[in-house]
Amino acid sequence: MKTRILLALFFTCALCSLAGASPFPKGAKRILFLGNSITYAGTYVTDMEAYLVTHYPKQQYEFINTGLPSETVSGLSEVNHADGRFPRPDLHERLSRVLAQTKPDVVFACYGMNDGIYLPLDNARFGAYREGMKWLHAQLEKAGAKRIVFLTPPTHDDSKQGLEGYNRTLDAYARWLLAQRDSLQWEVADVHFPMNQFLIEKRKTEPSFKLANDGVHPGEAGHWLMARAVLQYLGETVAEAPDVLSALRVSPRSEEILSLVSQRQALMKDAWLTATGHKRPEMATGLPLSEARQVYDQIERQLRATVQGKAPQRIRIACVGNSITYGARLSAPAVESYPAQLQRLLGYTYDVRNFGVSGRTLMSNTENPYTATPSYKQALASQPDIVTIKLGTNDSRLPYRLTIADRFVADYKALIQAFKQLPTHPRIVLLLPVASYLTDTTRQIDAVIAKQIIPRIQQVAYEEKVELIDLHSITLQSDSLFPDQLHPNRAGATLIAQRLFEAISRKPVAEFDIFRQLSQPYQVSSFYGYDCADFTFNGRTAKIVKPRVVAEGKPWIWRARFWGHEPQTDIALLDRGFHVVYCDPAELFGNSEAVDLWNKFYAYLHRAGLAKKAVLEGMSRGGVYDYNWAAQNPDKVACVYADAPVLDLRSWPGGKGKSKGSPADWEKLREDYGYKTEAETETFRNSPLDKVTDIVKGHYPMLHVVGDADELVPVEENTAPFEEKIKKLGGTITVIHKPGVHHHPHSLANPQPIVNFILAAVYGNTGLQN
Repeated sequence: MKTRILLALFFTCALCSLAGASPFPKGAKRILFLGNSITYAGTYVTDMEAYLVTHYPKQQYEFINTGLPSETVSGLSEVNHADGRFPRPDLHERLSRVLAQTKPDVVFACYGMNDGIYLPLDNARFGAYREGMKWLHAQLEKAGAKRIVFLTPPTHDDSKQGLEGYNRTLDAYARWLLAQRDSLQWEVADVHFPMNQFLIEKRKTEPSFKLANDGVHPGEAGHWLMARAVLQYLGETVAEAPDVLSALRVSPRSEEILSLVSQRQALMKDAWLTATGHKRPEMATGLPLSEARQVYDQIERQLRATVQGKAPQRIRIACVGNSITYGARLSAPAVESYPAQLQRLLGYTYDVRNFGVSGRTLMSNTENPYTATPSYKQALASQPDIVTIKLGTNDSRLPYRLTIADRFVADYKALIQAFKQLPTHPRIVLLLPVASYLTDTTRQIDAVIAKQIIPRIQQVAYEEKVELIDLHSITLQSDSLFPDQLHPNRAGATLIAQRLFEAISRKPVAEFDIFRQLSQPYQVSSFYGYDCADFTFNGRTAKIVKPRVVAEGKPWIWRARFWGHEPQTDIALLDRGFHVVYCDPAELFGNSEAVDLWNKFYAYLHRAGLAKKAVLEGMSRGGVYDYNWAAQNPDKVACVYADAPVLDLRSWPGGKGKSKGSPADWEKLREDYGYKTEAETETFRNSPLDKVTDIVKGHYPMLHVVGDADELVPVEENTAPFEEKIKKLGGTITVIHKPGVHHHPHSLANPQPIVNFILAAVYGNTGLQN
């Protein structure tokens, strides 16, 4: 009978909640939280908001967290606070601005932890706290708050003295505050003594248990105790809920709701603090409030749709990694880290979670393996749809690098398998480490990352058939993005987030495998982690490298010569879903036989399903093949990327100008073109420089990358006159000059300008495949 009555009461309460009743005054919309670092951490604020969202779905409250770390309401500060860097901030300095901008209907305020200055109870300090709280209450009343609720200070969980020591000071502060319920008719929610009692009971069975590892800042369990105590004070039935998710079970999608609320709180608290102003240094700069508001509205729409059961399940992304993933050295990792920025770029139909842990290695035989962290277990438990893994940087330091050859590949495969075996069968994307600018050879130097770590990650990607994204090349020559030479700043994190956004949001082509279209026998090898089919076409060596995920339109880049040389552009385009192809025309110097071979290879690839228009890539003499073929096939070219290209064969290999040429190659050219004597070559007109009129008919853009000190293929005999003729005829050509650089090295260490040019030519000015 008793059980039936309790159940009836429970469901009656639940129905009242869902019907739209409210613990707040009628018309109340803005709920303001004031406090110190515990409030700024905000977990108890998030827990309370998520509870209200699930239990009062017809109400739309805005929970505004303006907690400021180190702050007091008493105006007191230690002489040497923060090692003398700054005194404790005083709420008196900023309260008027906070109230003017937030215009709260309901205010919760939690002060006291810092006001006793971590010293034994003292009448003067205690008096300053009491006067500060009275002042605060008066100011809130004056501002028109419809309801004011003070929270007693949380427990001080001393590692040596337990609930003795400084907690006795907080006991006195809490008792005084509770007494004001009667003497001043204040509303006071007690979080202090329930936390005390919880610790006393918990330590009967777990003597070493702590709510706050540093004594001050409670973890998730402590924050839930605070939220639960306040909700109980507001009349909610939550006494038996051991954690926040248990209290949210009225909604079948409680975890999604909690995640959305948490993401919104993390974003908005810094935006509000920045907008209202304060004098505490070393704080994150939040987004401009107008920009943050736009994100707030996005989350609100997703949140309401989720509560109403109208939103599809969010796509869950687990970002696994080290300190760079976590956002170390950023002022606000929750907002500035690349997972946080990726979340905003993708929108809130995605659920991006940051499982980065500083200092961790991929290899399991070190002192700090990632797989030994709680975050690793949480990443698995999150049941992700997509997993990005950015590990390997810390493995490059001494002494860890000494075992790379023995352990790295096997341990990486084991990590991948752990995610592959999840019921969600997630899409797995390996991220090559960013560049390092450290010079201390005992640390994470780029030489080890580039030569030992990256090739092994590419090997793992090839053998496990998972995706790759090259973050290394796009962060080369970008030391300004790495203030400490290792960790990216906010702009660096933005670069990473944008690259991941591009990969995740692009529209892939499903069920297309060009290898199945090959009629010739072929062998498969690894091209920097991608599957490469090696075969013979019309007696010539041919290769096709396929991306792990094929991009919309099935784009492709056609390497003319020197397969695999300076491959960074090819790798970057494979990352973006392009195929890379090759049919060796050596050494025909772009004659009719070479063009005929390429015509047949083009037809073969187009029948196999690749796009109608190819991206042509020619290094050095490869420029001759590209442009001679393009001159006859202007409608089949998307764009041309030529690198230190030969455009006048009389310059090279002919040596008829400033270039010393190549007599052996000139002799071969004479043979290819049927010239029997040197005198006959005076009429030679089969260089790209001679075919500009035909080349511009294609109306495709051209990009040349040249070394201005090139003596082998002089710019003034090749690209310069070619550029002049192209522009005179209305063609589009861009030339990137490398001052002081000779014929080599080709390309750019960071190929992003080249990649951007190609993406813009294929997909439009945005360069994004969506």
